[in-house]
Amino acid sequence: MLLVASLCVLNGWSRAQTFPFVQDAPSSSWNGDLYTLTIHGGTLGRTYFMQWSGNLTEWIYLPWMETGNGSDISLSPDITQTSRNFFKLLYSDSPGSDFDNDGLSNSDEVKIHGLDPFNSDFDGDGMPDGWEIMHGLNPKSAGDAQSDLDVSGVSNLEEFQNGTDPTISDTDGDSITDSAEVLFGDNPLLAPQPPFHSVTGLTIHTPLWSR
Repeated sequence: MLLVASLCVLNGWSRAQTFPFVQDAPSSSWNGDLYTLTIHGGTLGRTYFMQWSGNLTEWIYLPWMETGNGSDISLSPDITQTSRNFFKLLYSDSPGSDFDNDGLSNSDEVKIHGLDPFNSDFDGDGMPDGWEIMHGLNPKSAGDAQSDLDVSGVSNLEEFQNGTDPTISDTDGDSITDSAEVLFGDNPLLAPQPPFHSVTGLTIHTPLWSR
């Protein structure tokens, strides 16, 4: 579960106000001159995140994450863009390093990829963020779901659903494309097994879908 601890509003970059949402707000303070948020006595094991917004509608994670250890935690967010005048402190007591189980660590999601550690499919295209990044797709663009990265005749989304590799047109290496195996009900993850047939010394196999 992700909870909002406090909302900080910067007015003209000269001062700040903190509005309590949950119980953590009284233990947090904001230095309006240095733009530094201090979490006093960060709760042991609690994971803290920070989001910013220019309109209170769209919230974006800052590339920052800390785990409480009982000591104070300080954050000086990048406020070089004047639109960044709303900041939100969030926390979670959920265990583990991958809250949404998408194959990416919470740290990598917010610090490297700019994703949501509580949403396994950021762009809502049916493919998990970790799977998209692993295969060179864009987890922030739903348009790549229907594209065909390996030109195999199977869309990237179908490759995910079939468990095949969207970067290789013949995942199981049996010389039959994934699209052909899917079309004829064969398993694109398993090369056909014997019987084999020998013709003038040349050994060929009979695909399951041609029998």
